[in-house]
Amino acid sequence: MRQSNRSTHRAFYALTFPRSTEAAIANVIAELCPHDNKIVRWTPERNLHVTLRFLGELPTNIFREARQVMKQTELPHTCHLHFKGINGLPSLSRPNVIVLDLEGVTEEDQTQIASLQLLTESFAQTIGLKQEERAFRPHVTLGRVRRDQQISESLRSAIKNLHIVIPEVEIRDLVLIESFLSREGAEYRIAEKCSLSW
Repeated sequence: MRQSNRSTHRAFYALTFPRSTEAAIANVIAELCPHDNKIVRWTPERNLHVTLRFLGELPTNIFREARQVMKQTELPHTCHLHFKGINGLPSLSRPNVIVLDLEGVTEEDQTQIASLQLLTESFAQTIGLKQEERAFRPHVTLGRVRRDQQISESLRSAIKNLHIVIPEVEIRDLVLIESFLSREGAEYRIAEKCSLSW
C-alpha cells in the first residue's frame, strides 16, 4: 500500500464493512454491470464504505489533528444498519451517482448513525472546516456516471427491479480514510480507526 508523504492529504471520515458485506455489495454491482452502457465507473469491492464527512485536501498538520480529535473523543455505541435499496443521486431519472441506501435497523440505530455523523461534523469544525450544508443521507456509492452522460434504460430498469439480499450489518468502528487519486481510480488507506462503544 502506498505510503503518505505528501504535503496535503485528501481525507474523509467513514464507516467500513466486514468482508462478507463487501462481497455481498460487490455481487449487487455485478448484477448491474451487464446493463451498463460503459458510462458508469463502478466502485471496486475494496473501496466500499459510507462517507460520514468529506474533509477535502488537508495540510499535514491539520490531517494529524483530524486523526487526534477522533482518538480523544468518546464515541457512540455500535449500531446495526440494513440496506434499503438502490437509487440515484440527485435522482434515478438523471443520476450522477448510483447508490445503495442504508438506514438503522431500529430507532436507536437510527439515532446512533445520526450521532456519528454529527460527531464527525463537529470534528471537521474543530479542525477549522466550515459546516457542511448538505443533508446527510447514509449510502454506499456503487458507481459514478461519467460527466454529461445518461445511464441506459436497461440499467435504470435493472436498478428498479433488482431484489437486494444483503444481511444487516453491525458497525463497530469509525475510520479516517486517506484517498490517493490516480488514472486507475481512487486508492484508499485507513489512516485511523477507533472502536465504537459497546
